[in-house]
Amino acid sequence: METKKWIKRIRDLIGEDHFKLAIEQLKQLLQKSKLLDDLIVQSSRYNGLVKQIHSGEVSFENADVSKTKIRYAITDILREIEEGIEENPKLEEKTDKALTKGAKNVNFNTITFGNGNFNNQIYQGNTNSNNDTNVSKL
Repeated sequence: METKKWIKRIRDLIGEDHFKLAIEQLKQLLQKSKLLDDLIVQSSRYNGLVKQIHSGEVSFENADVSKTKIRYAITDILREIEEGIEENPKLEEKTDKALTKGAKNVNFNTITFGNGNFNNQIYQGNTNSNNDTNVSKL
């Protein structure tokens, strides 16, 4: 149950445009995960966008479009986690335990999300076309 609350909190932060805090919260949980790379890409995109906004290199309209793409990409990461825990209760137990203890690391490396090519999909802000999620045994 902690995991579901945590995911809702991250979604709320994203919905309130608190990208930096949402990314930091998500990074803490994904430290030993293959999904961390996907999150780092989105974090880099966000940081670059902020710099472009401050320097006047990008219009607010274009910045809004870019923020929306980043928002979708991060929520896709959350959705992949949700789908994984729905299919594998042991993963949810492990994540809940880590969140309850305040631990920062949940190892998702034993899990395959989607078609295994998640990085390309998340960068585009989409899940795989057939929406399948495979979770290997822990």
